[in-house]
Amino acid sequence: MEIHPFFFVFLFLALMTGQFLQVLTLFAILLFHEWGHLFWARYFGWHVERIRLLPFGGLMEVSSPLLPDAREEAVVVLGGPCNNFLLILLASFLNHTGWISSGWSRFMIEGNLALALFNLLPLYPLDGGRLFQLLAALRLPYRVAILFTLYAGGGLLLVMLLLTQLGWTFSLSLWFIFPYLLFTLYREYRYLPYRLMKFLLMRYLYRKERTYPLQILSVPASRSLRKAAEGMYRYRYHLFQVKFYETGSPSRYLREERILDEIFGKKTPFLPIGKVEEEKEIPS
Repeated sequence: MEIHPFFFVFLFLALMTGQFLQVLTLFAILLFHEWGHLFWARYFGWHVERIRLLPFGGLMEVSSPLLPDAREEAVVVLGGPCNNFLLILLASFLNHTGWISSGWSRFMIEGNLALALFNLLPLYPLDGGRLFQLLAALRLPYRVAILFTLYAGGGLLLVMLLLTQLGWTFSLSLWFIFPYLLFTLYREYRYLPYRLMKFLLMRYLYRKERTYPLQILSVPASRSLRKAAEGMYRYRYHLFQVKFYETGSPSRYLREERILDEIFGKKTPFLPIGKVEEEKEIPS
């Protein structure tokens, strides 16, 4: 487990107010939140490389030889906030039985509720942002889904900053979190080409591990193989319909495996897709 420097800044600000027990309680809440992600990730057989604790939760980095199923990803993402809601129920029960005071119960409920709701904002890399991207990838090409998520997150940050000009107030800790979130969105935008290539490489290496619905992609013959592959969906199997607009020749059909073989096997990502020979057998 790795603790991000922002977390120590948050702890320092909290300790300066003399709320030592409250800080320890919040730390325990964060750990239980991350344990919710960790439990379901290991339940589905994912390999967890590391967990980074942040003031608003944590980031869990996983590696798996399989392309994760959408339902598995959703369960892992929601595992953290669900644990917070379980702690809310536990705090209410302990207060009702008299095991803890109403003050501690209220602090537990408010702390867990704030952490869960903040993490469910559709803002990457929060849990809500990851879930938003997952849902977008069900309907949009993977590249478009990522960009849509990043732009939506940037827009939400802008709205939150504009609200401060209208009189809304945010806690001091959020002003330390905003720059980190903005930097993360920028970094993800810069790393988008590498993330897409990793996605395509995983499809190339483990293409037989998953079965997806068929998606036909129409592309012009002059488009490069890499550009054509960037239109792939995360949860679809693809059949590329190559259109020869300039010559008027009949359309040519290429399977997803053929495109990926040309890119990674033959290492010709910039070859025009129209120069790839037509498949003899096309899946129905």
